[in-house]
Amino acid sequence: MSHWSGFGKSVSQVQAYLESKKPYKKSFKVKHDLDGLASLLDFIQEIEHI
Repeated sequence: MSHWSGFGKSVSQVQAYLESKKPYKKSFKVKHDLDGLASLLDFIQEIEHI
């Protein structure tokens, strides 16, 4: 499960949780552009392989 917030802004804060109340890595910011989308996709694919 992952969570992001900040719609309407140019950057969103992202945090993933593999178990309840146990975050996976640290949260990070994703810019609302193609580079930010690419980094978010990489992160999601990383989580899928755990």
